[in-house]
Amino acid sequence: MSFLSTSFLVCGLAAIIPIFVHMIHRQNLRELPFASLRFIRISEQKTRNKRRIQDLFLLLLRMAVLALIAVGLANPTIRNLSNLWGGARTSAVIILDNSASMATVDGTSSRIDTALAQAEKILDELGNSDNIAIIVPCGAEFPENGQLFSSQDKVRKVLRDTKVSFEKANLAAVLQQARQLLVKAQTPSKLIFVISDQQSVSWQHLAVATSSAAPTTPTSPTSSDHSDKTSDKVAETHVAEQKEMLQIPVILVNCRQAPKPNVGLSRLDAKNILPIAQVPLSMTVYLKNESKLEQTRRLDVYVNGVKQYSSTDIKLEPEGQEGHTFTIVFDRGGLHKGEVRLAGNDGNPLDDKLYFAMEVDQGIPVAVIKPMRHEVPFLEETYYIEKALQTGAGGVSPIRLTTINKEDLLTEPLQNFAVVIAVNLPAPAQETAERLVQYVERGGHLIWTCGDNIFAEDYNRLNDEFGGKLLPLPILSQQAPDVDSGKDAWNIDSMDGNYPAFRNLVSPRDLYSRVLVYRRIPFDLSKGNAPTLATLNDGTPLLVQRRVGNGSVTFFGTGVHVSWTNLPIRPIFVPLINQLIFQLAGIEQTRLQVIAGQPLTFTFKVDECPRSVEIIPPSGEVLRRELKRTADNEINPVFVFEDTNQVGVYTLRPLETVRAVQIPFSVNIDGEELDSVGLTEADCKTFFAGTPYVFAHVGDEIDSTFERLKQGTSLWDIFLWAVLIILVCEAFISNRLSQRKEDQEKGVDVRQLLPRKTPSL
Repeated sequence: MSFLSTSFLVCGLAAIIPIFVHMIHRQNLRELPFASLRFIRISEQKTRNKRRIQDLFLLLLRMAVLALIAVGLANPTIRNLSNLWGGARTSAVIILDNSASMATVDGTSSRIDTALAQAEKILDELGNSDNIAIIVPCGAEFPENGQLFSSQDKVRKVLRDTKVSFEKANLAAVLQQARQLLVKAQTPSKLIFVISDQQSVSWQHLAVATSSAAPTTPTSPTSSDHSDKTSDKVAETHVAEQKEMLQIPVILVNCRQAPKPNVGLSRLDAKNILPIAQVPLSMTVYLKNESKLEQTRRLDVYVNGVKQYSSTDIKLEPEGQEGHTFTIVFDRGGLHKGEVRLAGNDGNPLDDKLYFAMEVDQGIPVAVIKPMRHEVPFLEETYYIEKALQTGAGGVSPIRLTTINKEDLLTEPLQNFAVVIAVNLPAPAQETAERLVQYVERGGHLIWTCGDNIFAEDYNRLNDEFGGKLLPLPILSQQAPDVDSGKDAWNIDSMDGNYPAFRNLVSPRDLYSRVLVYRRIPFDLSKGNAPTLATLNDGTPLLVQRRVGNGSVTFFGTGVHVSWTNLPIRPIFVPLINQLIFQLAGIEQTRLQVIAGQPLTFTFKVDECPRSVEIIPPSGEVLRRELKRTADNEINPVFVFEDTNQVGVYTLRPLETVRAVQIPFSVNIDGEELDSVGLTEADCKTFFAGTPYVFAHVGDEIDSTFERLKQGTSLWDIFLWAVLIILVCEAFISNRLSQRKEDQEKGVDVRQLLPRKTPSL
């Protein structure tokens, strides 16, 4: 027990005042003449003893009132009832937020420095015999994280080694971890300190964590449950622990003060990109203004350490976001590492960079199989599609085209091509068809186009022999419009806008609706179904695609020559063919971007699965990990690398595999760390319902919070109730004594004072 105002204890000397008052007001007995006092003396002695006891009790009550008032004014406090006999200890957990937002500068110091100073102050306030644990939610793991220590040395060492991270903190999960740690502690006093800038995004899972910790009432056991009393006891113990967890006080220390104006890079988009040498690549970066002032910033883009682009001034509205698009060109093939930087300094240096990496090819390898060569190139079946695939921006095509004769299919290494296009190819021999099926199953993409050499019976027979893996659907015989009915062609009626390759080709509708089809090969829809990418105006599918193994098979229900359709001379032909190739080749590499703290995952093909993988993080250190194959990932082995605390470019190199490749991953700061919205008092009342909490800011407010925690709970209410109860008792006793005195002054019947049995004479 301690006293806030010890000077008031001197007032306890007022307890001697009732003694003097009682002595001053002592009544002197008057002598009255009476015939005989023989029978009065016995009663007089009893009455005098009784009055002495009553007066002494009344005196003690009045002394106690004055003493309790003096002690109450001294404001006694206690942290725990066990403090009364000196046996109190405290178990405390300090959660120190080191997420990326803690690097923000408030005034002259960063929030992480402020948080470390507050953590040191908490340790100074706690006793040497208290159990203390510290939890740092972000960054690399360390052995002391989340362990209770009776000495502060290890905890202070963790504080000295703590650095701000690029990750986003999940304070809700860490709070649950702290509760589970303290519920097992055998100390009467337990506290949780959360030192953070209290970003709302860090607490976004708090409602879920709180509900999971809320106690649930176990159902009453039925007759079948009586046999398992152990499980009931376990359930009851769990409910008791959950209830106790919610009763542990939480002290939220808010390190957010007056932040310096800051602009951050939230994300980098590079969708539907063509990472081809000499082909311009367009990317969009998004800037976010975290301050309430308008700001102007500039961007610099570096590729392999060389500045390739510098922007003009970009104006940002207060608390607004702006996208900026830029274009870069890779001068050669291979692995390229780049970064986007904000020029200048601002409130948080961690959100001023975003990284990207791409494995740039000299071109997408595509093979076109032609049925025969013609002396006149214009008459060849592959004339128009070859022209379309050789057309590129700035005169540079992103496709490396190889033309193959049908006789060379048995010797050509098909695995070197991302896409193979069979143009009006007669039904291949069984051995050739087997090679095509293997190519598709291993991740290749096969496109069939029609012509006079396509016969449904031959193709369907081969397709059945290989389990339907050669075609997306069985086909029917060649068809032409009924000229007698006045119809000489079909036209394309619809295209699938959800298919990524066609998103930019469905509008305006005239782009594809004016495509005429003079001859076609329809699909036998009675024997299956597959995704339809384009449909004719009579409802017949024109373009069908189906996945087979790790690859796909696409069938174009008409030819690519003007003898079958006018598509090759329509404006849509070149972008349609190129976008289809880009989509099938899987050139979009935005999937190889992750945020700091999340694992890198990559799925290998079965025939290209390595035994081990080398990882080169941004630090340049070469790490080696074995690829663990289990029953769950036996078909498509998945490699996982979890140590992504650093931002930058990570390179994965599969070892002991059939194909040597480099797989780049770019790891960046989480864009949500730029969210400046903080936790409010209203949020605390909602999230911490049923949990005692204190929300304090750094400064005088947190100092007073520490003082209250050090002093404990005030006992003023207890002393006040004691005073009131004593005053009531004193008034009652005093009133009874006063009534008897008044009766005596009016006159006393001596006979009532005589003994009931008169002594014998």
